[in-house]
Amino acid sequence: LISLDEALTALQVHAKELAKHRKSKQILHNLSGGGDSDTVSAIVDKLNGAKTGASFLPRLNLADFEKDDESNGHVTFVTAASNLRALCYGIAPADPMETRRVAGRIVPAMITTTGLVSALSCLELVKLLKGVPLNVHRNAFVNLALPFFAFTAPLPAEEVLGVNGNTHTIWDNIVIKGSSKTPAESLTLKNFIEKAKKKAGCEDGVEISSISFGPYMIYANFLHSFDEELLETPIL
Repeated sequence: LISLDEALTALQVHAKELAKHRKSKQILHNLSGGGDSDTVSAIVDKLNGAKTGASFLPRLNLADFEKDDESNGHVTFVTAASNLRALCYGIAPADPMETRRVAGRIVPAMITTTGLVSALSCLELVKLLKGVPLNVHRNAFVNLALPFFAFTAPLPAEEVLGVNGNTHTIWDNIVIKGSSKTPAESLTLKNFIEKAKKKAGCEDGVEISSISFGPYMIYANFLHSFDEELLETPIL
């Protein structure tokens, strides 16, 4: 990049160089059909003169655009330039974050990645429905920018020792259903805890420490074990 003063000086020198080789009257005369057949040659010479006249300009270096580097000033320059143009046409200016989003082409990148991940997920779902062994499934590590694709066989889920000598993984679950005596819509928190302990086979000597729904904690034994009002509240 060059400064404004350097650009003006360069233009002045360039104009002087062109003035030395200018044959405006002769070229206009030839273009009007009133001269010899050297019109094309004169135009080519003039263009070549402009090309050689630019040789005095400082050599420019290529720079790769990097939107995530604050020190290079790329996003700052693009934001300033685009906002100047936007103001000329009555378009609302954009902030640097919006510039990063547009310049980084985030939406096409998301669509491309989403398409690939969705396809790979569907392949694994088909394998799951067919009941193939675990070593046939694949974990995928993908970087579309490089591009890089790597696939590995998944490991079995880690087993932990539970109550009554049973082992469990993070994928294990129990299903609590209502009954004719206690329909699901009238199932209280106390009923739910009792059914969960019975379903897990740990009615005696085992406490349910907490019950959560998403980010919300509904029950904690150190806070609510004697809260009868909460325990008698329907969970649905």
